[in-house]
Amino acid sequence: MGVYGGRRPLTRRPSLLSLVHEVLAVGPSVLRSVRSYSYGQPVHKTHPELLHSDEITVGITAREYWQRRQALARLMIPGSVAVLPASSTTFMAGIIPYPYRQNPDLLYCTGLLQPAVAVIQAADSTTEDSNASGQSSEIMPRSRLILFLEPPNPDKDRWDGNRLDREAALEIFGAEDVHYISEMPRKLTQYCLSALSGGHGSIYFDINNTSSFNHAALSTLIKKALSSSFNAAEAAAADDKQLMMSSQQSSLMPLRPLMHELRLIKSSAEKVLMQRSAATAAAGLIRCMKRSKPGVGEWQLASEFEHACKMAGAQRLSYPSVVASGTDAYYTHYGRNDKIMGDGDLVLMDAGCELNGYASDVTRTWPVNGRFSGPQADVYDIVLDVHRRCVEACRPGCSIRELHTLSTQLISEGVRDLGLLGSSSSADYILNSRKYSQFYWHSVSHYLGMDTHDTHLISHGRPLSEGSIITIEPGLYIPDEERFGAYRGIGVRIEDDVLVTAEGCQILSQAVPSARSDIEHLVIAARLE
Repeated sequence: MGVYGGRRPLTRRPSLLSLVHEVLAVGPSVLRSVRSYSYGQPVHKTHPELLHSDEITVGITAREYWQRRQALARLMIPGSVAVLPASSTTFMAGIIPYPYRQNPDLLYCTGLLQPAVAVIQAADSTTEDSNASGQSSEIMPRSRLILFLEPPNPDKDRWDGNRLDREAALEIFGAEDVHYISEMPRKLTQYCLSALSGGHGSIYFDINNTSSFNHAALSTLIKKALSSSFNAAEAAAADDKQLMMSSQQSSLMPLRPLMHELRLIKSSAEKVLMQRSAATAAAGLIRCMKRSKPGVGEWQLASEFEHACKMAGAQRLSYPSVVASGTDAYYTHYGRNDKIMGDGDLVLMDAGCELNGYASDVTRTWPVNGRFSGPQADVYDIVLDVHRRCVEACRPGCSIRELHTLSTQLISEGVRDLGLLGSSSSADYILNSRKYSQFYWHSVSHYLGMDTHDTHLISHGRPLSEGSIITIEPGLYIPDEERFGAYRGIGVRIEDDVLVTAEGCQILSQAVPSARSDIEHLVIAARLE
């Protein structure tokens, strides 16, 4: 993969002569207006090597963002408004910020990568049907996008860089109306009251998401609007929980359940981005396997992975990497990564990247010296078989819960075969008594997408549909205790990112080997180079 996440440069940079011709063709006044725009994030005009002319973010077009807003509007009560704030900026010390990561729900609907508040108005069904142009309601816009932006601040911009302005928001993001945050008390109240005035509209807002941008101000404004249908004195005194309990009377509805429904099934463009993210993580893990040998630090593998992913175009890790060697593989989310790896150790590495808004999550376990010992091979082969059987079972109509049940049945058989609970313990006893949970306590799967643990409001009991992406990640972790003999302290997990297809599933991260012989060959061959 190249610097831009596997995408080749889209256009050649214009020559000086071509720029001169462009100036002469468009005239100085038009050129000044183009130059005066402030985008605050990569767009095609400023980053033609990254984005096609019809894309707002890499791989996602303006039309797809528009379609997402229409889909949201169809889930909303007609005439309602949805209020989508950005993530707030968080600080590690004083004025030193952590790298900014956008609220994925706002990103999904707009493509904005910077602080803002979006309001999405769902059309009233009565006004939509009375279309003078004769267009069918299927192709008519069902929603309007209004953006509230941070105002221009030259002093701040000198430190942080430019930010999105009104003209650019109208041009690039397809907003029907744009205001600055200072106008929010009046304008947002108007939009909310308009939704409530007919007696049937609602306000969709995640009032419990206190970490969002301008949350306190938004909550106050929305409470003010709700006071028109919810006794004003009670509204002023109500806490967030009371407001949520009174949602039927106050018309306050949570937005996140609707967003998770929309984000669950991936579009064709999203599948491509998820494939790139998984392939990038797989390539990073291969680099780490090749780098492994006794005496290398866990932190060095973590650094190797992050470097490989970012050089391939990833913006960040999707979560802190787990590099757990030796007995620390027992700990599911071990993250200290502070030990020197020893000869004879296994290392369990759970890592992923976020590339153009989409996360990967991949785990492999391998011998630091390139050779599995006999007991390590026994445990590894059990987990690999569980992984294979779960992948085979993954298809439309099957649920994550069913996959997990299958994994517990197979792990119970593995615990029996290893004799971890004594020779008299049957697989049925281990399963029904949940004794397997001493060695395998996490789910075999979760949804994957813009977040690592994506769309968590969707039940694991729901049948999978074509276009869903999940992880499959069985594990077997044996405590470092003498009673487990040769198996003490061995921990193994194998995890892949899996796209549900019409006929079954496709492993997106399959480039990184999982077969024991392939892993051994890769690690040993790298040491001989």
